[in-house]
Amino acid sequence: MTLKCKFGKPQHGWLPVELLLDDEVLELNVSDVPVNPINCLILGLDRTINGLHDEIFFHLEPDGYYLCFQCLAEHSFDFRLERFETDTVQQEKRTLIYESTGNKHEIILPFWRAIKDFSSHSYAEPAWPAVDNGALSKLTKSVKAT
Repeated sequence: MTLKCKFGKPQHGWLPVELLLDDEVLELNVSDVPVNPINCLILGLDRTINGLHDEIFFHLEPDGYYLCFQCLAEHSFDFRLERFETDTVQQEKRTLIYESTGNKHEIILPFWRAIKDFSSHSYAEPAWPAVDNGALSKLTKSVKAT
């Protein structure tokens, strides 16, 4: 199983995201509207490490992707990527694109590393909203504690 995440350089509220899902590469251009998905990902990963589950929406306007994280056991996590679409009659549809189960190193760390790298750059409005450094510090403590 190979799971990797990389965030590119944002421009005007759009962030290039590259997900390596085993042998497949998925490239997205994610919006910061209505909320900053990086900050949502930080909070969601922290909740997952601490035994809960969370879904983070990567908004592509109008459709998007759900990144679904779940703690299965103390050192076991599940990750699902689901495509979200609204059809012409306003029916909402979620399609499973990828699913994998693994430990913290396989599921959590690829996203945490991508966030840490992204936060090391000085992006500011209008390119992209600021990363919540307090929440990122809390996540980093959770990552290092488990």
